Amino acid sequence: MALRRLLLSTVSRQRVSGVSPFGLVLAILLIVVPSQSQTFTSLHSFRAPSGTYPESSLVRDAAGNLYGTTSSGGPRGGGTVFRISALTGQVAVLYSFVHGGDQESPHSLLPDPDGGLYGTTLLGRNSGGSVFHLSRDGTLTILHAFGYSPQFRFLDGNVPIGLTRDPSGTLYGVALLGGAHAEGTLYKLAPDGAFTVLHDFGRREADGFHPNGGLVESSGYLYGTTSEGAALGAGMLFRYRLSTNVYDSLYVFGRPPDGMSPRGALTRDADGNLYGTTYRGGTFDRGVVYKIDIGGTETILHDFVGIPEGSHPEAGVVRDAEGNLYGTTKIGGDFNLGTVFKIDPTGVETVLHSFNNSDGAAPRAELLFSPDMATLYGTTYFGGSHDLGTVFSLVP
Repeated sequence: MALRRLLLSTVSRQRVSGVSPFGLVLAILLIVVPSQSQTFTSLHSFRAPSGTYPESSLVRDAAGNLYGTTSSGGPRGGGTVFRISALTGQVAVLYSFVHGGDQESPHSLLPDPDGGLYGTTLLGRNSGGSVFHLSRDGTLTILHAFGYSPQFRFLDGNVPIGLTRDPSGTLYGVALLGGAHAEGTLYKLAPDGAFTVLHDFGRREADGFHPNGGLVESSGYLYGTTSEGAALGAGMLFRYRLSTNVYDSLYVFGRPPDGMSPRGALTRDADGNLYGTTYRGGTFDRGVVYKIDIGGTETILHDFVGIPEGSHPEAGVVRDAEGNLYGTTKIGGDFNLGTVFKIDPTGVETVLHSFNNSDGAAPRAELLFSPDMATLYGTTYFGGSHDLGTVFSLVP
């Protein structure tokens, strides 16, 4: 199995470099690759009291506590914000949203310096989701509720996902839908509560639409992706310069055999390179892992092929100190229920874990490193003892 993965990964890398991959097959077949050992632990299987169907990333506070959200379930049925012990897997529900209430289905979380949490909800009875703050004592405050305009459009956005925060305390995020063109917005929320739409996404050749991942704030720029639109219809990587309020495209996806439909969050290295995944595209239309430098040049690091490898990643990747990338695929693997993978700096991909439903299925969120970067934590949307999602850890 490891030999097959090495072969497939090397074929993908040689395709990118322009060298015929199949001339290397005989040489590759002579390579013996020792298998990596890793420890996978299923920390928690969700059921209705603790919440169901987690679909966003875990976050960690300064004390090392892990937090996450479930999109439904909980004592009041509308999803939960929870804390989980990395050692025991014990879950405590910090807040439960009301199903059918003004806000429900919490999504992204972002720790604040005082030990509280910022977050978003995707839905609401009288709104299109919200940005909220949850204090350490469990008090929830709605900072902004996305709502209908008189023309029955969410001019400020609809379905907010992903948050980042600058040193001044200003929050930035994207909404999947809504705005002047009903195709999503990029917004900021100041500490005093002032809300501003920075950009309205739309179906224009120079723009993308449906931003579907988190933002990266770096050196005065916001970076993010849209899952659709731009010149080739396959999405784009955009940047927004905060000092001048200028929005432009850094890279347009879709030139074969490029990736298509980026969805997960971006990761940035010290040199300013951005790393991410696409859900589709590549040689086999199973998605890719890519790097884009500050000049907008893309390198495909891995081209997914499907079973027994992974395919169709919905989440982005995280990067360790040695330059290895780690992520998840929604399907593929030995049981076609998703994987955890590693890609080394040379582009060789290793499947670290194939989900088998009893330990989880269909991971949709980015992984989280422990402070010492020795352990990865993540969630799956399905699977586990009750088939309602899991939290897991993996020591690669």
